[in-house]
Amino acid sequence: MSADDPFDFSFDLPELTADDLGPPLAAASAPDAMTADDDVDEFAFMREFEMGAAAPDTATASDGPIERVWVLGASIGGPDAVREFLAAVPLSVGATFVLAQHMGADFVDLMVTQLQKATPMPVGIATAGSRVGHGQVLVVPIAERMLLDPSGDVRVVALDEVSSYSPSIDRVLIDIADRFGAAAGAIIFSGMAHDAIEGAKHMAAKGGQIWVQDPSTCVVSSMIDGAMEAGIVGFIGTPVALAAEFARRYGKA
Repeated sequence: MSADDPFDFSFDLPELTADDLGPPLAAASAPDAMTADDDVDEFAFMREFEMGAAAPDTATASDGPIERVWVLGASIGGPDAVREFLAAVPLSVGATFVLAQHMGADFVDLMVTQLQKATPMPVGIATAGSRVGHGQVLVVPIAERMLLDPSGDVRVVALDEVSSYSPSIDRVLIDIADRFGAAAGAIIFSGMAHDAIEGAKHMAAKGGQIWVQDPSTCVVSSMIDGAMEAGIVGFIGTPVALAAEFARRYGKA
């Protein structure tokens, strides 16, 4: 994305732009299925959604310890899929969600705002010293590394390595898997490039579950294809089907 032209959408960059925060597009097997007209229409819809949609009543998250944490990894085409998933997840589910979404720093606050309109679960950017529990969506910062402890304590530290992706989904998956083991899981949504694949392998090796969005419903399915080729995927479904299966397995009576 050019600094001079914020609407210059380039698929050889991993960052999400505002153009990707709109309604779902028809599934495509290659990035060139998106056109410039699609980008403008999506941006206009995003602003309309932000101004016109009423946010649901926000629930109060539990205060740790965290017994279950799931990473939601997404890139191009991911925002709408994640929003659809969270909107369908019941409040009775006992889990903390960590969202690692490729995007530019200018769009983090807007992403949080849109997700909060879709779910009554509190949604917020991870900040140092905060404490979280089940029933909360924690958004990973773009330029910092987030560490989440089973106690629910959040730490935010400087990145110790350079990544082509902001944030690095691989890094988030590895950090969560190392701290939560079999109590961790991940859902990989629409996205291009190969981020998330190595991290998903690491999480699976630690006993965590890996689910993916149905590739036929994705704008771009590169990240999902890589996980499926690795043979580590335990469940495949649309965002709504993923939410239903999550509720079936982890919903509280």
